[in-house]
Amino acid sequence: MTLLARRSVIGVTSNKGGVGKTVVAVGLAHALAEKGRVMLLDLDLHGPDVVSRLNLDPSAIEYTVADKIKPLVYKPNISVFSPDCLTGDPTEGFLARDEDKKAFVRSAFKQLDLQGVKYIVCDMPAGTDETLFTFLKKWVKFDHLVIVTNPERSSVLDAEKLINILSAYNLMDRVLGVIENMSYVVGPRLERGHRFNSTSVQMLLCARYGIKYLGDIPEYVSWNGTDTVASSIYENRIFQSVAGLI
Repeated sequence: MTLLARRSVIGVTSNKGGVGKTVVAVGLAHALAEKGRVMLLDLDLHGPDVVSRLNLDPSAIEYTVADKIKPLVYKPNISVFSPDCLTGDPTEGFLARDEDKKAFVRSAFKQLDLQGVKYIVCDMPAGTDETLFTFLKKWVKFDHLVIVTNPERSSVLDAEKLINILSAYNLMDRVLGVIENMSYVVGPRLERGHRFNSTSVQMLLCARYGIKYLGDIPEYVSWNGTDTVASSIYENRIFQSVAGLI
């Protein structure tokens, strides 16, 4: 029996840090919020950054009368909870022992006020932490998994390793597909620029393992001293497309 019922749990995962898991998790939360209430849950105890990325105050956590944790409100239909909420300071690091990881997952899924929540989007830790991975598989029923990579060859190889591990854990049937992040650049006025590698992810990863290619996301960059609009990436149609599969 899992810790959840009647809610769709989506894990956004990768085997390499810095490929854009958090970007995809936030973008997917935006898209799913059009269909129902979303809990955006940062499970990356090693490097949580959802709260800081969304400019939220992690110390603003409150409790209900029933002693449930009230998550941070990002938008009317999106709530957020992160390990940073436990310290109240996004700059304060801590060593995550195995028991700490289990305790955080338990508190996140048992103590959070999930009333009305239809979707839980989990920003997973990069890599394959055996303790956390096994615990999540046992206690949290992932309905869907989204793999994130970028077109750089070492990232694709790391994604292959993750796929093989998911296969060994009999979780490949939960994988919706692969999102290729930072596949090309876009400027401040949405000018489309250089594409980095158009065949690596589709041909070397998706075709080889029979996994759906969900699409690509650009890297937004500043040109000629003009900044990009950071929120533009969350409006990418790829997120609406993936949300339609959930």
